[in-house]
Amino acid sequence: MAGSIYEELLSYSKGLQPWQRDALRRLTASPHLFSADINELTDIAYFAALQNQDGLLNDETPSAEAPVPSPMTSEHVPSNDAVAPAVSLVKVHHLQGVNRMRVPTNIRLNPKGLNVVFGYNGVGKSGYTRILKSSCHSKHPEPVLGNVYHATNLDPLAKVEYLLGETAGSHEWNLNAPSNDVNLARVAVYDAKSASAHVSAKGTELTVTPQGLDLLTNLVTVYGSVATEAKNRIAALNGVSGPGIASEATDPAVRKAMGVLGSASAMGHIETLSTLDDAEQSALVSLPGTISHRRTNSQAARLAQANAKLNQHRNQARRIEILAAKVSSGQMASLKEIRGRLREIVEEEQVQSEHDFSQELLPGVMSPPLAFHVGGIESLFRS
Repeated sequence: MAGSIYEELLSYSKGLQPWQRDALRRLTASPHLFSADINELTDIAYFAALQNQDGLLNDETPSAEAPVPSPMTSEHVPSNDAVAPAVSLVKVHHLQGVNRMRVPTNIRLNPKGLNVVFGYNGVGKSGYTRILKSSCHSKHPEPVLGNVYHATNLDPLAKVEYLLGETAGSHEWNLNAPSNDVNLARVAVYDAKSASAHVSAKGTELTVTPQGLDLLTNLVTVYGSVATEAKNRIAALNGVSGPGIASEATDPAVRKAMGVLGSASAMGHIETLSTLDDAEQSALVSLPGTISHRRTNSQAARLAQANAKLNQHRNQARRIEILAAKVSSGQMASLKEIRGRLREIVEEEQVQSEHDFSQELLPGVMSPPLAFHVGGIESLFRS
């Protein structure tokens, strides 16, 4: 990475604020940040500002509230070191909790030459791609979905084996933990979506952003998002009402202020509220909800809801009668036959997806779909 844009960017980031360095780290994983990221970055900036102001942050402030920033380091950016040996992917295995991919499952890759991965829909081609994009710091990572069909909630895990020159290496991939393998960061992941992170179209002109400079462009966007979040928080704090005044205050300054307010502040209401016990205060708080509940659950409201449901049921019954009159017994038989055939197709696809091709000369040989097509071709030639 010597002399690269990333090296200069790492050097430049050391002079930034902690939240800005944390934002750069997040942008290396995704060019777009979510609202949760903006909230965390705003928290980091807020507590950093408190630490620079006397009396605003002390030993009584819970340490759990102060988020710890994680700055961008060399582990989070691709490496272009020409001296380092080449990195070649070998195998992805020990996989669990990703889509509906079976456990155990794996994919082997030839470290030299071109690898072509093919298979039926749903066998896991895109799942392996998403894992490699996450492990190799792709410029456009795609979300990895968990296995919602499994009885237990499995953490998405996998092991990626590779060759560093002639030396074997591996990386334990975990969806919930950032990838910190500097060797895998040197593997280039290129597709149409990743290319869009470097290219932008304006009319008939095509602009290419050098790899690394896009982080600064995206960081400017994050500045605006954090500033907007901070302004929203300030507005919310300014809109909070102050505490009420008790009529029997013992502090002389409070009594003096109450005398100045007089009838203009509805002192009678203030005195009444200040003498309520806990049960009365609780009843007063729940009173608006009780009134709203009784309005929406009155006899007239319940009767209107019942009539609306009755009309819906009558309309549905009329539609069913009209449809039943238009469908003949022959059409019903045809629909049943089509439904049965669709079930057979689903069962055949299920059997095909679970078929073990490892014992065949070539993948797909002697499988039911191929045998069907071969038989059709033979019949055509005989005729």
